[in-house]
Amino acid sequence: MRRLEGHKLDVVAIAFAPVGRWLASAGWDGTIRLWNLDTGQCTRCMLTENERAYDVAFSPDGRFLAAGFRGSEASNQGYGSVAWFPVEPPPGQPPDVLPPGETWHAHRPGTRSVSFSPDGKHLLTCGSDNYGNALLLWDLAEREIVSKISQNSYPFLSARFRPDGGAVAAVCGDPGEGLFVWQRTAKFLFRHKPQLVRFRGDHCSAMAWSPDGHTLVAAFDSGRIVWVDPDDDAQPVVRTSRRGAGRAVAFSPDGRLLLTAGKDGIIQIWDNSALSQITTYDWGIGDVHGVAFAPDGLTAAAAGNETIFLWDVDL
Repeated sequence: MRRLEGHKLDVVAIAFAPVGRWLASAGWDGTIRLWNLDTGQCTRCMLTENERAYDVAFSPDGRFLAAGFRGSEASNQGYGSVAWFPVEPPPGQPPDVLPPGETWHAHRPGTRSVSFSPDGKHLLTCGSDNYGNALLLWDLAEREIVSKISQNSYPFLSARFRPDGGAVAAVCGDPGEGLFVWQRTAKFLFRHKPQLVRFRGDHCSAMAWSPDGHTLVAAFDSGRIVWVDPDDDAQPVVRTSRRGAGRAVAFSPDGRLLLTAGKDGIIQIWDNSALSQITTYDWGIGDVHGVAFAPDGLTAAAAGNETIFLWDVDL
């Protein structure tokens, strides 16, 4: 077990690199940090003039990072609300510098979620803004919007590509909104399916695709954890076992296990076939906002109040 400490406020998102021994984190202190898992040291701490960092993701080849921020209109000094930049800084650039030119304005006041397409050429973002709370698909080379996938009455909190790129899913945290899916019908066209999961008065906070793309799992403030197949008309499977709101979900790379965590600070590991809990942990790191499995499935991480906790998974 290992603690990674350095963020001054809550760690709100984490991501393992698909190759190599790296972990990226986004903090409520506005920083994006890159951690060497062999040494436990933070090798890059990138601070912009933005108020908050909301999300972070590695490109499929592990060479780039994307991040979403909440901007400050008064003091952002040219920084946008979304960034795309190389993991290794260019020669001559200090490691803790993130130039404004590697950011641009996407959602205002903030980009809540970033997700790479499987080929790494496009970035899916969501937030609240004058685009009408739309999911936006960006061409990274041109930094241009190639698709406004959907608009919604309320802002989306998170959006993710299905592993094969054939669909996207998003959650809206407003009461009764829930989980949405859009199927890709052409290169930049997506068809909205009926809302998959919603509960009256309940807030949906997080979701994840299974590695095979056949299942979505969503976490709700009521403590509900919901499994649903977007291509099947069968009723979702619901489990409720939390004392506090669900905040984070993540599948193991082989799809056998599921991590869930939330406001109660309890981390749960589920058997994804039996849809039953295997074990629980309480690492004492407060509200847990993000969980993740390493690419080999042997290490897991949870992000809490100022701390990231890593442990070996032996199940």
